[in-house]
Amino acid sequence: MLTVENLTVQFPGRHGTFTAVEDVSLSIAPGEIHGLVGESGAGKSTIGAAIIGLLQPPGFVAGGTLHLGDTDLRSLTPTQAHAMRGARISMIFQDPQTSLNPLMTIDDQLIETIQAHENVSSSEARTRAVDLLEEIGIENAAKRIKAYPHQFSGGMRQRVVIALALCTNPELIIADEPTTALDVAVQSQVLDLIRRLAQTRDIGFLLITHDIGVIAQITDNVTVLRGGKVMETGPTDKVLKAPEHPLHAIPDGCGAPAGPQAGPLSGPRQRQARHCRPRREIRRRCRGLAAWR
Repeated sequence: MLTVENLTVQFPGRHGTFTAVEDVSLSIAPGEIHGLVGESGAGKSTIGAAIIGLLQPPGFVAGGTLHLGDTDLRSLTPTQAHAMRGARISMIFQDPQTSLNPLMTIDDQLIETIQAHENVSSSEARTRAVDLLEEIGIENAAKRIKAYPHQFSGGMRQRVVIALALCTNPELIIADEPTTALDVAVQSQVLDLIRRLAQTRDIGFLLITHDIGVIAQITDNVTVLRGGKVMETGPTDKVLKAPEHPLHAIPDGCGAPAGPQAGPLSGPRQRQARHCRPRREIRRRCRGLAAWR
């Protein structure tokens, strides 16, 4: 479905040209969740913006190819690219608070989005909007749809943003840090929803995150970035359990580090490892990486 080959993105400046993304390749099949993970500034969001055509000037795609099916995304005119966004490619942004218009009710925003891409009446669009809210898990959707964004919790607002992304039945959804602003319990619910939508609607997802735990929970394949370059790519289980780079290794069931960096644990350290949290172990290993560098 989506094929990215040798993508390079550059930003010219007074002191020369900065290469934010260099020679990145990945592919996403229908129904697949592909994780894009890396530290801040690794180029994750830049790749998403390049795919959907929202690179901020003076940034530009300096090389490589971008194809959605048989469509060459780089060859689209601005009008064609505008029509593509929302219709075939949608995006879920990090903060639902800023993704929704606080002065419009939820039904107005959903109906406007549906009618912008399809020739349907307001009543038809509203029926579809209610069905979407029910699908994403909002109870009493026919009543709640008349509410304003501030009347929803953070998790419910993010569900509404997902509904907006689904309005036109896109082939690909780019989710840019969709759970960062949510607490752990709500984060798990949103990730489960994304997994279910990928399976039931056969939508491809590009999941951008810095959280290895999120990658391990729902992605099928993962690409690890650092400094705008691909460090490793492949099936998630393989990449995380036997990594070639120590940054993205995760514990085997919260135990000792996986892969070649692993070392024996015994006594109190072994008992402590049984009860450690994955993120604590990941943070410990990241500190070790800083010393290693």
